[in-house]
Amino acid sequence: MIRTAMARGFLVVDENVSELASRLRDKNFHVIEPSPGLDDETIMERLLPGRILVTNNLADFTADALAYEFGVIFIAQGALADPERAANRISRAYTQHRLKSQAPFILTVGVASIRFRLIEE
Repeated sequence: MIRTAMARGFLVVDENVSELASRLRDKNFHVIEPSPGLDDETIMERLLPGRILVTNNLADFTADALAYEFGVIFIAQGALADPERAANRISRAYTQHRLKSQAPFILTVGVASIRFRLIEE
C-alpha cells in the first residue's frame, strides 16, 4: 500500500514564478503548474476555483478572483531574488492567515513585508 500525506493546500504556480514550485512542494503544498502558454481565462476556469494562485502578475487575475473564487499570492518585484525565503514566507503566511479557509484574498509577499487583504465587491 502506498501512503501519501495530505497536502496543506493547493497552489497554482504561474509560469512567471515557476522557481517557487519545488520549494513549495517541499513545504507540503500540492503544486499545480499550468501548461506553458495556457491563456489566463482557461487557467481561471479550469484550475483556480477554490485554489490559490501564486503569481507576479497581479493585474491579470485580481478582477476575476471573486467570480472564480480563488485567492492570489502576489510576489512583488524583488521578492524572488531569494526564492527559498519567498517560499518560507508564503508557508508562514499560509498558516498565519489560514488561507485555506479564506474568501478570495490577495497576499502580497514583498522584499521586507507581507500584506493580506480580502477582496471585496
